[in-house]
Amino acid sequence: MNKERVILSERPENLKKAVEWGREQQRKIMNEKSERLADALMEKMTPLILHRKA
Repeated sequence: MNKERVILSERPENLKKAVEWGREQQRKIMNEKSERLADALMEKMTPLILHRKA
């Protein structure tokens, strides 16, 4: 896989902030995907669970 690297700044403190921001964005995206997946799973499984209890 080809990974491109971009230098955002020559100053180390700015690079650190950019990396932290990128990681935070990645966490937010993963949390949103997890929530959507959990919601979809509950939507599909709830009727099956309720049907089995009846």
